[in-house]
Amino acid sequence: MRVYMSKEKTQKKRIQSVKGNAVLERLRYVLKQNNMSGRQFAEKIGLKAESATRLFNGVTGLTKPLAYSIELHFGLRSEWLLTGEGDREVPRHDGLSPLERCGLETLFIGRHFWSYLEPLVFERLQGRIHDRFGSRLRECDIVKPDPLTTKFEEKQLAGVVEKRDSELAETEKIRKVFKNLRKEEKSCVENRDIPGQEKKIRLGYALLLAVHFGDEWESIKADCQQWKDVVKDETSKEFNKWHSHINKIRGGIDI
Repeated sequence: MRVYMSKEKTQKKRIQSVKGNAVLERLRYVLKQNNMSGRQFAEKIGLKAESATRLFNGVTGLTKPLAYSIELHFGLRSEWLLTGEGDREVPRHDGLSPLERCGLETLFIGRHFWSYLEPLVFERLQGRIHDRFGSRLRECDIVKPDPLTTKFEEKQLAGVVEKRDSELAETEKIRKVFKNLRKEEKSCVENRDIPGQEKKIRLGYALLLAVHFGDEWESIKADCQQWKDVVKDETSKEFNKWHSHINKIRGGIDI
């Protein structure tokens, strides 16, 4: 009986933490994929620096609670971290409806993802403008045929339409930024500057996300791979120039 209990306790202890070169390799993968040091890793998940050092030196093992924390912060499955089994990454589509999954899965497949995304970003931007002016214009459309409609009301209608069209025109100015970038890409191709072309493409990706997220961009860009690419390409100065230009245009759009 004592021997049985001893084995049971040993088994529980083994379950509580996992050591070994294979686990260390998976933990180092976390650092490599996120381009961070052990100290930065510790800060991200709320672990003491000395505890992280012991973990990456193999002194202490990987526990389930720690594996769950890594899964939460880095999107790598706790089961894979602990055992090496199963999928490495947490499925991006967990919690989505079948319709939402269909949209994402078809949109994200293929080389032309970004060419599909750009018109959708601008469609949403313009849709928000239409929505804002929509109710007022519908009211005006209802009374427009009425012979009792006053000149003042007609003037109000014209003012609403003019303001809406003005804001829609501003979105086209933003779209022109991306047309200019594509011209620069083409110029790089003609000059056989493939690295330069790829930098322009990545710059465009980051700018498109900045347009979509608007004021939220500054708070999320640090976690955005496209922004990291811009920094790595050393094109952040060019990005800031275009982004500043876009923000000036957005100043004329009440969204």
